[in-house]
Amino acid sequence: MYLINSKIKIYKNFDINIIIFNNYLKSIYNNKKIKIKIINKNKYLYIYIKNINNKYINIKLLLNFYYFNIVTFLNKYIIKLKIDKKINLLLIEKYNLYGYNLLFNYNIIKLIVKRKSYIKYLKNINKEISLMNKIYIYQKESRIDIYDINIKNLNSNNFIFIKNYSNNCINNIYGIYILNKYQFLKNKIIYFNKFNNCKNNQKFISILNDYTKVILKGIININKNTRNNISYQNYKNYILSNNVYINIKPYLNIYSNNIKCTHGVNMGKIDNNIIYYLLSRGLNILKSKLLYYYSILYENIKDKNILYLIKNKIKKKIKECLIVKK
Repeated sequence: MYLINSKIKIYKNFDINIIIFNNYLKSIYNNKKIKIKIINKNKYLYIYIKNINNKYINIKLLLNFYYFNIVTFLNKYIIKLKIDKKINLLLIEKYNLYGYNLLFNYNIIKLIVKRKSYIKYLKNINKEISLMNKIYIYQKESRIDIYDINIKNLNSNNFIFIKNYSNNCINNIYGIYILNKYQFLKNKIIYFNKFNNCKNNQKFISILNDYTKVILKGIININKNTRNNISYQNYKNYILSNNVYINIKPYLNIYSNNIKCTHGVNMGKIDNNIIYYLLSRGLNILKSKLLYYYSILYENIKDKNILYLIKNKIKKKIKECLIVKK
C-alpha cells in the first residue's frame, strides 16, 4: 500500500479540505480557526482536529487508500480520529486499485467526538476488494451519521461499537447493500447507552441476487435508570433470486421503562401493484423496477452531499442486478 501526499486546502462548501494519502507523514496545520495535527507512520494514522475560536467550522476529510499492482491477503491499517467541539465533519473513506490486485484489507478505526459536533462518515466501497472493518465510536453530546454503502465488495465483515459518554447523543447508521455474484456481507453492531435523551437509528436496505449471503446482527443495550431514549432497528431486503441466503438477528437488551425501542425485518420481492401502477404510466418493466429501487434507496440517504457522491454508482449497480435477473 502506498500513500503519496497530504494536502490541506480551501474547498467549496467547506472551510477546510483535508486529503490524506499513503505516505510517512507528520504535520501540524494552524490558522485562526483550527489546529490540525496529522501523524501518518507505519500503517498508523492519527488525526486530531481542534477548534480554536469556539465557532462552528465545516471540514471535509478524504482518506485515500492507493494500491498499485499488488497481491496481498492481509493489509492492516489503524486510524484514530479525535474531533473537538463544534466541528461539522464530512469523512469519506475511499479505496483506489490500479493494476492486478488480490486484496484483503483490515482497518481498525477509532472515532472520538466531543460536544456539539456533527460527523458524516461515508464508507463508499465500490471496488472489488475483501474488507474487514472494526469501528469504535465514543461520543459526547454530538451526532454521528454513518453511511455504509456496499456495492462491489467481494467479502465484507464489519464490526461497529458505539458508546455514549453524555446525554443528548444521536447516532444513525444507514446501510445500502446491492450484492450479486457470490458476494458475502456480515455486519455486527453493538450500541451501548447509559445516559438520557439519546437516539439510535439503524436502517438497512439490501438488494440481493445470485447466491449472495448476508448476515446482519444488531444489539441495542439500554441501562437501567435512563430516560427518554429512542432506538430503532429496521431491515428491508429485496430478493431477486431463490439462491440468496439471509440471516438477520436484531437484539434489544432493555433495562429501563421510560424509553422507546422498536425493530422490524422485511424480506421478499417487489410489490406487483406498484409495478402495475408504473406500467400504466407508460414505463416498461425494467424502468419501473429501476425507478422503484432508486426511490427506496435514495430515501435512506439523508444528506445531499452523500447522495451526489454515490447516486450514479448505485444506478449502475441496480441496473446490473436487474439485467442479470432478466
